Amino acid sequence: MVWAIVMHSWQMAFIISGVLSFAWAIAWLIFYKHPRDQKKKII
Repeated sequence: MVWAIVMHSWQMAFIISGVLSFAWAIAWLIFYKHPRDQKKKII
């Protein structure tokens, strides 16, 4: 985030971190499976 602050502004750093967090949340919702729903038992 230091790069975003130095190259742009602190507002852009918040926007970048917000977009990355939102993308991570979407990926988590798509790919996460509850342990009871997994086909392969780990333990």
